[in-house]
Amino acid sequence: MTVNIQKLWATYSNAWRDVSSEERGHLLKSSVTDDVTFTAPDTNGRGVADLTSMLEESSAPIQEHTSIRQF
Repeated sequence: MTVNIQKLWATYSNAWRDVSSEERGHLLKSSVTDDVTFTAPDTNGRGVADLTSMLEESSAPIQEHTSIRQF
């Protein structure tokens, strides 16, 4: 299986935008593994559900599209 890293990154970064919980879950499940482990300045967790919750509680979701540079 070939993964397009730009497309994968775009899917993941869209989960940080102001989207519905359902859409955020779909985006994350499409871009990270079920047992994803993450660390943020004030929290850490494991799994898509924890990551979704962290993003839902984030005070400043990304509102604009993040550009992807190709090297």
